[in-house]
Amino acid sequence: MIVQVWHVRAEHFRAALRGEPVAFSPDNYQQVAVLEPWGERSACVEAAYGEAFQATNSFDADWTQQRVSGEWIVTPLLLRCRSTSVGDVVVVDGRAMRCAGIGWTPLAETEEGR
Repeated sequence: MIVQVWHVRAEHFRAALRGEPVAFSPDNYQQVAVLEPWGERSACVEAAYGEAFQATNSFDADWTQQRVSGEWIVTPLLLRCRSTSVGDVVVVDGRAMRCAGIGWTPLAETEEGR
């Protein structure tokens, strides 16, 4: 299982926070991390979204400096990066979901054609 974390680019951040649709494309989003399970973990796809959110948030320390979070190996793709937030996208085994105020919203099929 491979998990990709994509953050909406700065110029679209406020729109995403207001819940306005931002098309999921490299023009509008930047990939910030890859997560892979370590060991003999049989990862649950549904749980992976929340675990990716937790792994890419700076609670006690800068998340980009932590290489392991729970049962995940975290590979940040930037030296410094904000925490995952509303409007950002997490892709688990090809299935993209947008972070909502509470939970996750599936992307429309037309948005997934990056």
